[in-house]
Amino acid sequence: MFFHLYGITDRNDVEYVYSAFSAVKSQEIQAFGSFRSRDLCLSYMNALAAGQPDASIQ
Repeated sequence: MFFHLYGITDRNDVEYVYSAFSAVKSQEIQAFGSFRSRDLCLSYMNALAAGQPDASIQ
């Protein structure tokens, strides 16, 4: 996960970065009903914080 590599670990910072990709957001909401890439990234951050880096994220 690139956010972790660059030291970006705050959820608000991650959400801010994803907000720059409005075209991707629109496409993903149309295709999946949610901003899937952002949601998956935040879910993985939760797993890392819980000490479960190998957790299955869906």
